Amino acid sequence: YLGGNNAGVYVMDPNGENVERLTSFPYIQAPVNSPVWSADGNQIAFVGDGASGRNIYLINQEGMFNYHSSLMVDNLITPEKVPPNFCDEDNSRNGGYQIHSLSWSPDGQRLAFTCASQRQTDELVCLVNLQKEIDCWAISVITGATPEIRGIPKVDWSPVRARLAISFELAGDKTSKVYLADLDGRNAVFLVEGKYPRWSSNGQQ
Repeated sequence: YLGGNNAGVYVMDPNGENVERLTSFPYIQAPVNSPVWSADGNQIAFVGDGASGRNIYLINQEGMFNYHSSLMVDNLITPEKVPPNFCDEDNSRNGGYQIHSLSWSPDGQRLAFTCASQRQTDELVCLVNLQKEIDCWAISVITGATPEIRGIPKVDWSPVRARLAISFELAGDKTSKVYLADLDGRNAVFLVEGKYPRWSSNGQQ
């Protein structure tokens, strides 16, 4: 990611050589963030501003977009998909959602991401498939109360199990905490203090 007209998704060798830009301005504009490879290495998902608005975009390693599968989060997260506290009294969305992190499912058919309404302190964890079917739950499922989230929650999908590693920091806490939870947020277990969780490739760590 670079700013301004250079904003986009790039690939390169591990040593930083052979840099290749996969996206082009003005079709994708800043800010661009959270690029993640699918498990089979055939697709990259990322968050960016494009012709259709703030979006989760899918692109292959040759730079070809799959616009049919691009995911307009504000359109997908309708009031009936979120907890009541994420909607105004007229049951409308609270001014759009900011996407914070992305993680692919092991089979490459779904994405997990965290996002927040512009006027809420709680965060959503959402699972969406490439047919644009979505399920969302709030981090309050883990905490047992509507929290005030500080910093940026991160989510990482286990490569071998239907479990998520999630990190977030609550107001009043001195550090972020990492939890393991089912895909619906249930059976959450506190794991360790820390942030930016990443599973090992074999799912054992």
